[in-house]
Amino acid sequence: LYYANEAGIPNEKIWAVWPSGVKPEIFEECRLQRVFPDEDEVIKLIYIGCMHVERNLMTMSKAIVKANQQQRRFQLVLVGDGNEFEDLEAYAQQHPEDILIHGPVPQIEIPNWLAEAHVGILPFPDEQKFRVSSPIKLFEYIAAGMPIMATKIRCHTDVISADAEYIFWAYGADEKAFLTTLEEIHASKSKLDVMGTHSLDNIQHWSWQASAGKIAAGLRDNLFIETGEQ
Repeated sequence: LYYANEAGIPNEKIWAVWPSGVKPEIFEECRLQRVFPDEDEVIKLIYIGCMHVERNLMTMSKAIVKANQQQRRFQLVLVGDGNEFEDLEAYAQQHPEDILIHGPVPQIEIPNWLAEAHVGILPFPDEQKFRVSSPIKLFEYIAAGMPIMATKIRCHTDVISADAEYIFWAYGADEKAFLTTLEEIHASKSKLDVMGTHSLDNIQHWSWQASAGKIAAGLRDNLFIETGEQ
């Protein structure tokens, strides 16, 4: 809808919105395999996807390191590739206990990586390119039964309601905002497993089947109106 509004397309001309989605069944095993951390274990946060500069992963990495300065409470796992990979890799080598970085993996391996982590992250800044569509990794995190840490921006709030019981909102994309949200995650450590179950509550609404259904309904309803044919 954002793109349509920016392009000046009136609402009455919008037949349907085709959101991204996921195949929930792919992530069933990963939900069963995950073991959430005990009191003395670190919380593993994960990002899988493009590692371009605009994805804000260096800011997130620095927040993790700073949060661990007094006591190691988090580990950040980064999986993917992009124009910031080498810089992130060098930073991870400086902080090997805080950050684990890995190159891109086949799609079939993504559930295995998510099974080993506890919280999926989406640290994107509020920029126009992130308002057009919601990232597929968001739906994968939900299907994997994970709590999510995300910046409160359009591409995330279009999918996750403000009061969702599985979300840790970051009210900003800077280090200070991330540190505040990390404190909230740590304070909720004993609740992460329950939060993960809540992430599955509406996953069928975000399957590729549901997405295709929205397009089919839009075409069916509006083609009849436009042509007068059944």
